[in-house]
Amino acid sequence: MDLSLDELTGAFEKIAKLPKFYRMAMLPAIVVLVCAVYVYFLYLPTNSNLESIRDQQLQLQRKLSEVRSVAGNEEVVKQEIAALERKLEVALRQLPDSKELPVLLTDITSLGKNAGLEFRA
Repeated sequence: MDLSLDELTGAFEKIAKLPKFYRMAMLPAIVVLVCAVYVYFLYLPTNSNLESIRDQQLQLQRKLSEVRSVAGNEEVVKQEIAALERKLEVALRQLPDSKELPVLLTDITSLGKNAGLEFRA
């Protein structure tokens, strides 16, 4: 679509020869056309991009609140871990060492035999 200056001048002359009513009616039509092109090519793509960015923002805000709640409970979790480690130490102290295990099994076996129990292997 190669428009030369002569063709444009001819088009403007044709428009100038139209009655004033038609020329005035063309103005709103041109405004509507420009607005439609703006909305279709600029507003709608930008608006959809904005909506996707808002959705991402909401997701990130949810994640941030979750992380903040976990961070707020960090001290409580550390205290629970320390208490569990203390309980583990107490339980390990109550169990026999691996060196004492054969002696313990021998003692249990002899006590069982003395009580009249039979052990099956």
